[in-house]
Amino acid sequence: MNKLLTLAILSLFSVKLLAVLPARGGIAYRDSVYRQIIKEGGAQINCYLSYPQDKSQVLRSYADNAQELDKLDNFIQNVIGESSSIYINKISITGYCSIEGTYAYNLQLSKERVSSFIDFVNKEYNLSGSYPVEVDWKGEDWETLRKLVAESTIPERYEMIQIINNVGNADEREMRLRILNGGRAYRKIYDNYFPLLRRVNIRVEYDIRQIIEDNQYLANEDDELGAKIDSLLRQKEENSKGKKIITPKKTIILKTNLMSWAGITPDLKFRTFMPNLAAEIYLNNNWSVVGSVTYSYLNYDKDKQFWGVSGYSIEPRYWLNYSLETPWNNGDEDGYSGFYVGGYAQYGDFDYCLDVKGTRRTDNYTGIYAQVGLSAGYHLRITPVWGIDLGLRGGYQYSRTKIYDIESPQYFLKEKLTENKVRIDGLNLSVTYKFK
Repeated sequence: MNKLLTLAILSLFSVKLLAVLPARGGIAYRDSVYRQIIKEGGAQINCYLSYPQDKSQVLRSYADNAQELDKLDNFIQNVIGESSSIYINKISITGYCSIEGTYAYNLQLSKERVSSFIDFVNKEYNLSGSYPVEVDWKGEDWETLRKLVAESTIPERYEMIQIINNVGNADEREMRLRILNGGRAYRKIYDNYFPLLRRVNIRVEYDIRQIIEDNQYLANEDDELGAKIDSLLRQKEENSKGKKIITPKKTIILKTNLMSWAGITPDLKFRTFMPNLAAEIYLNNNWSVVGSVTYSYLNYDKDKQFWGVSGYSIEPRYWLNYSLETPWNNGDEDGYSGFYVGGYAQYGDFDYCLDVKGTRRTDNYTGIYAQVGLSAGYHLRITPVWGIDLGLRGGYQYSRTKIYDIESPQYFLKEKLTENKVRIDGLNLSVTYKFK
């Protein structure tokens, strides 16, 4: 009888123990994954891969890559491959480099290495075919280096932080670190910290609110988790009352219209180069405003012919790229690569006297003009700071002109003209530079 009772107790204990063990693929294991996702807001991993010099292909057999790729496999199997995968919103993959070499070279190298990494994970796991994947490359990882140096015991760490914080040009910044204290500090970070900068970061973002709504019983099992869930649900309720607008940092872009420099006037009737400069300020996710100035005054044929024009314009733009994504955006957080539409107003004056078909008979035209209308175009990002604007303007144009006869010994007013037109009056092919 005692043996039977002991056996029954042991059996009940075994069942109870099995019920609480996180069996892989079972409800308990699934719930543990959900709890971790809710508490941390997502999941991420850094892969510290090594490459032969100037190479970008992922090689399992090179250095410690086998260990890093096994760590990656474990991450994908546990975080992406489980039942939580149905809640994945997107996967962000970002490549970084260490700082030795030029900034431009390292930016290109990080692009090539993250592209090779994407090829690898797609071949192994079909990641891009299964989930939305965003790819980016940052080049030199100065932020991580600053943090590592600040937390270190390197004697020159304060001087190094000053250089990192205050030297704007990345190549000059590296050079100053290289020569600091005869290069001793640089050798320390080269050996100890540079390998930690060469990495690919993978971040998985989930629809956490949907996980909560589908598994609300989790809140009753963990006080800390319950508080987190309550906070997220309150945030959802507040956001549903009014859409939350995320305003990016203000970005300024300088640009100049090559069409004007090439000597093509908006009406395509005359050819003379017109120096011009514009500045564009991005106000929020969709809106920017452009202000531009054009001025030219040129003399020909010993002052017998001349051309002068000035123009001042303002142009608000609405960017469609936040609702109409394009393959060129590349996840540019400040980026406004894409299509825009807008409106513009322009005012200016003119004064010209040009030979008419080689007759040497010229009149002097002087006056003012004003334009309002619509604009449309596309901005293409070439590098993180350089880009190209392609655009067209058209609308209503008003001009008031006085025509003077200068064939006589004295100038005299010959005619006054007032014109009102609707026409295409602006061609835009601009080179742009963005201040980081």
